[in-house]
Amino acid sequence: MKILFPFIGDSIGGSHKSAIDYYIELKKKKIETKILLFDKNSYLAKYLNSKKIKFDVLELPIIDFDRNIARKFYKLIQGFRRARKYLKKNKIKIVHTNDIRNHYSWAIWSLFLTTHIWHQRTVWPKSIQFYFFLLFTNKIFCNSRYLFDQANLKYIKKKISIVSNIFYKEKNYKSKKSKKIVIGSFSNIQNIKRPDVIIKILKTIITKKLNVEIHCFGTDKNNLLKKYSEKILFKNNFKFFGHQLDVKNFMKKCDFVIATSENDTLGRTILEAMSLGIPVFATKMGGHKYIIKDNTNGFLFDIENENILKQILFVNQNKILKKKIINNAFSFLDNFSKDKILLQLMNGYEA
Repeated sequence: MKILFPFIGDSIGGSHKSAIDYYIELKKKKIETKILLFDKNSYLAKYLNSKKIKFDVLELPIIDFDRNIARKFYKLIQGFRRARKYLKKNKIKIVHTNDIRNHYSWAIWSLFLTTHIWHQRTVWPKSIQFYFFLLFTNKIFCNSRYLFDQANLKYIKKKISIVSNIFYKEKNYKSKKSKKIVIGSFSNIQNIKRPDVIIKILKTIITKKLNVEIHCFGTDKNNLLKKYSEKILFKNNFKFFGHQLDVKNFMKKCDFVIATSENDTLGRTILEAMSLGIPVFATKMGGHKYIIKDNTNGFLFDIENENILKQILFVNQNKILKKKIINNAFSFLDNFSKDKILLQLMNGYEA
């Protein structure tokens, strides 16, 4: 089999990094695999070049996120012959897409020519267009059991395999000499990610003059942070780093990671923190409940809970509890080892 991972390349997130992990591990197994970008100067191209990962470039039309299905099909027709010529020339057998625009495009461009795999990584939307394009795909991968359980339509369920992300263990737990506590938030600034929870914690920190900092990472496309007073946000207790290509070195400086999303399907940030030996506090919602067992490998909290900071401070003082959480979380990551996920991946390809 010869597998293609196509990307538009104008952004990079968890779905891209997970697919690139598949690419790297498949190459190690001597399985023919290619990455295709739409633009050689794209954001993702710079990332791949920094990792010395080879890729092909093919200029293809990019479909829009809007509801105009006529415009979508116009662009799909524009790129149809060129995309299929590339697939034939390179003898591609499987096209594995990882984001919505590529799902739509390659579901059509691969039709009756190659096997198209649609890797769903976000909640199932309420969109007629979404389910229309889903009709044309051959197989669906879900990145979590939570997402699989949320699929209600029979024709979807029949096509689904669970294929999660690979997480590499990098346990690096050391007692910090600094008395300052750093809480990290690693998600794009969107309403569904509940940045207001972070702000409430920040207000308490400032009011009580605590030696605690919040480090916030992610894209704020809609300028949601501007809703909050600059007097609150830009005190010494809050640092906003925006989007970073590789957050691991930043995450290593955190004592705790907080995940405030209302509906994550997996919780990549949670698992990355676990791999680094950092305790996680996460909302008792969505896929978080499938990952964290409260007070065992992490902590779950009610999103309206006013005592989150109090709980964090308690755990920080309780070194025995903190170490137990870290060790249990580290063991839990065996569920996402490269061997286990590659087995899921290959079984999904061959099903």
